[in-house]
Amino acid sequence: MRTTLKFVPLILLSLAALAQPVLAEPAERPAPTGGVLSLLPQPQVTNHSVTIAGRKLDYQAKAGTISLLSGKGEMTAEIFYVAYTLQSTTPGKQRPITFVFNGGPGAASAYLHLGAIGPRVIATGADGEFLPPPQKLIDNPDSWLDMTDLVFVDPVGTGYSREAPGQDTKDFWGINQDASSVGAFIRLYLAQNGRTGSPLFLAGESYGGFRAALLARTLQEDVGLNPSGGVLISVLVLPLAIPVLIFGVSASYAAVNDPDPFLPPFLILMALTLFSAVVGPVAAAVALKYGTD
Repeated sequence: MRTTLKFVPLILLSLAALAQPVLAEPAERPAPTGGVLSLLPQPQVTNHSVTIAGRKLDYQAKAGTISLLSGKGEMTAEIFYVAYTLQSTTPGKQRPITFVFNGGPGAASAYLHLGAIGPRVIATGADGEFLPPPQKLIDNPDSWLDMTDLVFVDPVGTGYSREAPGQDTKDFWGINQDASSVGAFIRLYLAQNGRTGSPLFLAGESYGGFRAALLARTLQEDVGLNPSGGVLISVLVLPLAIPVLIFGVSASYAAVNDPDPFLPPFLILMALTLFSAVVGPVAAAVALKYGTD
């Protein structure tokens, strides 16, 4: 009897080892079967090269989606992205990675992607006007790819990114909801691609600048990631909007405390707004290029 009992733990351990294939790759999550998400093609990866500042750069392009999941493990949305990764001998963790998005809110990242920052852009005339159809893509000598890997992100409800069937758009269409979903995407992308330790930058245009500012806090507080910097693009409308907000706050403050508090705060905050809107993006771009060896 004692001999039999001694063999029981060994048998159970053997069965457990056979039942749990620890080294097996996790199966791919099945594609959505309903709604517009079911129409998305499978992720595609291609290899290209571009010449920037006299250097030929080989890079990989990937178009795909990342699933956002609820606490129950159910898909809540698919976020579409296009990523460009430089093929070099430099370890990926040492190379910066920048997540890029347009504003709106409600705009996909195609504008910055194919109009300014990506390694290929739509050909335009000398005055910047679009050429007659058919449109064509050309290499972009002004791409940021020589400085950083690029991930162009379409927030939920823009481009090819959509909420899963049965999900409420209110869970994504809001200031905090938007930052939360984009922050979750950034965390998942970095984890899935082994880039969690890479210098992280955010680049946003128009409302995307507000998104980048909020994301900097969201990533630190909710995700545990510390962005190394951000680039705010086309946010010069701030000086026009901020005075209105300041006026309301100052007027409320005046009614309770100081009979004339408006002018000094207005001038100070106006100067800070102008400084951050004009000098901030330039400083961030310089830091991105020269401050991350």
